[in-house]
Amino acid sequence: MHGPYPYVYLGGPSTGKTDGLLRVCLDLTPRRPPLFLTFYEMHAQNVARYAQHVADRRDIQIVTMQRFVFDLLGAFFRETGLAKDAKPISAPARSLVVRAAWKTVAGPLWARYHDAPGAVEETTRIFDWLSAHRTRFDLDSDELSDDELARIYAAYIDTCRREKLLTFQEAGLRVLSLLENPDVLNRIMLRFPVIVVDDLHYARPDQLAFVERLHAAGAIFAVSAWCHDHHADPGLRRVWETLQRLDGTVAHLDGPSSFVEPGIYTGILRVMDTDRLPQEHRHGTHTLLTAETVEAETSAVVRSISTQLGSDPSLLPEDITVICTDVGHVGFLQRRLENAGIPFAASVAARRNPFITAGLLLVAWHTRGRRFETLDRLIRLPLAGLDPLDIRRLEKTSREMETSLLELSEADYPETLRFPDETAAVIRTLRDLLTRTEEKKLSAQWIETSVARLAQVGRMSADPDFLETQKTIFEVWVGHIQDMETTGVAVRLPANETLAFVERLCDLGETETPCSGVRIVDGNTVEGVLTRVCYVTGLSENTSPRVERPFQIVEESALPALFADGRSVALPACRDRQAWIEREMRRLVTWLSRGTECLTLSVSRHSAVGQLQLPSPFFERLLGADGEIDRHGRLRVDREILWRLDHATDPENGSSEPSAPDPPVTDTGERVVHAAVYSASQVRTYLRCPLQFYYDRVLHVDSDEAPGPMRRGSLFHTILCAGLGNGQTTEVDLRAVPRFSWLDDGDLLVRRVLTALEAAWEGATVELPGGGTFVADEPWAGYFGPALQRKATRRSVERVARLWAEYETLIRPDRAQRRPILLETSFRFYVDDYRLTGRIDRIDEVSNDKGVFYDVIDYKTGSAGADSVAVQIGKFLPENRETPVSDYQLPIYAMALKSGVSDINAFPRTLTYINLDRLGKTNRGTFTAESVRSVTLTKPGEVDYKKGTVPTAVLEGRIREELTTILSTLTVSPYLATPGFHCRFCGFRTACSRGINVDL
Repeated sequence: MHGPYPYVYLGGPSTGKTDGLLRVCLDLTPRRPPLFLTFYEMHAQNVARYAQHVADRRDIQIVTMQRFVFDLLGAFFRETGLAKDAKPISAPARSLVVRAAWKTVAGPLWARYHDAPGAVEETTRIFDWLSAHRTRFDLDSDELSDDELARIYAAYIDTCRREKLLTFQEAGLRVLSLLENPDVLNRIMLRFPVIVVDDLHYARPDQLAFVERLHAAGAIFAVSAWCHDHHADPGLRRVWETLQRLDGTVAHLDGPSSFVEPGIYTGILRVMDTDRLPQEHRHGTHTLLTAETVEAETSAVVRSISTQLGSDPSLLPEDITVICTDVGHVGFLQRRLENAGIPFAASVAARRNPFITAGLLLVAWHTRGRRFETLDRLIRLPLAGLDPLDIRRLEKTSREMETSLLELSEADYPETLRFPDETAAVIRTLRDLLTRTEEKKLSAQWIETSVARLAQVGRMSADPDFLETQKTIFEVWVGHIQDMETTGVAVRLPANETLAFVERLCDLGETETPCSGVRIVDGNTVEGVLTRVCYVTGLSENTSPRVERPFQIVEESALPALFADGRSVALPACRDRQAWIEREMRRLVTWLSRGTECLTLSVSRHSAVGQLQLPSPFFERLLGADGEIDRHGRLRVDREILWRLDHATDPENGSSEPSAPDPPVTDTGERVVHAAVYSASQVRTYLRCPLQFYYDRVLHVDSDEAPGPMRRGSLFHTILCAGLGNGQTTEVDLRAVPRFSWLDDGDLLVRRVLTALEAAWEGATVELPGGGTFVADEPWAGYFGPALQRKATRRSVERVARLWAEYETLIRPDRAQRRPILLETSFRFYVDDYRLTGRIDRIDEVSNDKGVFYDVIDYKTGSAGADSVAVQIGKFLPENRETPVSDYQLPIYAMALKSGVSDINAFPRTLTYINLDRLGKTNRGTFTAESVRSVTLTKPGEVDYKKGTVPTAVLEGRIREELTTILSTLTVSPYLATPGFHCRFCGFRTACSRGINVDL
């Protein structure tokens, strides 16, 4: 290549751009070795290995752009005013600084959004965009407008300057300010006379400005980029403008590099929709895998890997990479590889680190209240290494002594339950860590020391190399906490947010499994990956392409107005379809270009969460004239020139995909639930949202912590059961007990319930007024957020308890004829081959001149049970059969009683909702109609929606038949998401790509 500097290499992936830059470096013999800048660490490592292998050159400095920026800040720390060893603060710590700046300005946006979920993250994204379009760290007086967001950003920059905080996003701005010093710039040029920049298309606008300044000083010698004359993506247009200003010799690279199989390059060109397609290569046949489910897809991938390893002795597991474009595939793939005996290396979330898990639980114990489930997890920590038998014996002793595990001393253990010395040492250490109150500052040093103490006495059995790796990751995590503490001093981190932030710090680190083997990566971390054999899984329309999340606080079109000088900016173009297509095309091409010899793509008709899906729209381009996607979303290959189609086999039953396409709407899917036991709440969950049922019942995914309203409902059930009965809270049978006096004494009933509330709030044991003992396993107060929220919740519960007691003892028309006989009682019965289980809140026995009958009562919080009786019947018996059923709770309760709950074997006369949150009195002193809703079951007659009567024959006929049909559909995919009001209270909301967008 001859001509004026700089040399500019333009071309798509796998065209030899990096080769060209390395040849430039290898041909040069400057006084100092060239500096090779790239944008991803893994890519830098590959380039370094390649330079050593090809030319045995170790002198070329190959680093990432961000690393070079940090090195410059460290070398010129006096000029920047930073500490010599300054390190960038973590993303969670930076969010604290952003929040503090926002609170300082305290404008209308703060009043409206500061408590909204994701508001700080949204503001941080806007700040990233602002920083990317600036060229110096300090703000000019007329640089920003008077908009509230601009003022918040100015306060944020001022905080970083005043506190000398180094942030990842603004480090480039500090270097640009540094380059304004001629002496500094000259010293940089003397140290780095020749600089080459690879993959400039990844550069942010501020990084482009950095490259231009180095070029103006005479340092930039060569660059490469995936860039052409016209682009829909505003970011790439800006890169093109920078390349034009470099004004060097341009080489357009159109052919494949020497180390890429021609068939792979052909597929890349097809996706790019270019007219420069080479002659088709029959020897470059690659594979398309299709399957019905993710399980079948991942099984097929593992079988293919096993076949390739067996057929090619030169191929090692380390030579194979699987790119999971849907992270839901990772778990399935790891299990299949493990079962096949194939070693693999995959990134593991840091929060699964045993040392970090112990630290998080200790923080949770001291910041969120002493919860029973936290203690339960602590004594079962792998780090503690307690024997399961010892744990069961410890818990048994605790129950027999009726005291907390932490209050048990070794003297309390019977002689027959003495523990080994090692076990006793672990228990003593745990008790000491959890009961010492003077250490509650929860500093990073306290966490590190506490976990070290536990690890020292613990008996965790694991590979020493594995433990050493985990300790290193733990030390990095503790370092992030120290970083957060330093920032927290400056911005006054709220104590009640400590756990949330240290949990977020887990996301900053990942651990590698100690063994090497097949590499598993997700679709967002593939830059720099280069492998002989590449698999790309999950290529559906649900994972690629995907529209970027637009801004919520401010419209994208309003972003330029944050600058006051009218500068040229590149908008994110979140809603621009052409920009979206171009970004996703580049993303898919990047995945395809990771392999050098063999490529396999796979897709399943149902996603990991049960949704029906189609192949990515880019499959049309990949297939070219070789095949097509039919109207049912199935791939078809008519000629095996580039691709070979393989229909994966179902791992459950060995059947292959049917040859005739199934209609996409009426397809019953694959049976994924093989048990036949369901709870009444699971049926209700499925009718409300099949995807929520799938997470809970099929995948058994741990849900997020239950939202406050659900905890509040559980609290009501606990204290009302204790106050109405004998103090117990489960399986209360009162049939052999005379009618309690407090059923006629409103004041006494109120005192019983409020006493139970007080004990539940504190996690105590108490004797109830009038008789009975109430035992709270854990303090409920910690479930309801900060002090102000806890206080409000407590007041509302007390108010409802008083109204409920008044209704039960003074207002209920038949109060003298009824008595509760069963409270919080469980049931199980069969509907055909399906067993239903559940729990009924309360069953009353009512005696009058017509005999004895039963009333099944369910306590409701919220508004679900307050609808009219006609609506309640319509939920399980719609007038229009085309209307879907939404709730079978009342019919299931009626069938359960008939099937023998506690040997009753009779239909109830009434099914009643007591709507606790809707209890209210009219001006006449009576309770409103929505306070209590009752459906009456009759033997003869018709359904009367207005009067609220349903014949028992309908229950045993139509409703039972329709319920059986529903139960049969619970066992098969797909499980589609149905977003709605219920998303606010869903424990899986953060995992659902549709429900997470429902406004709170």
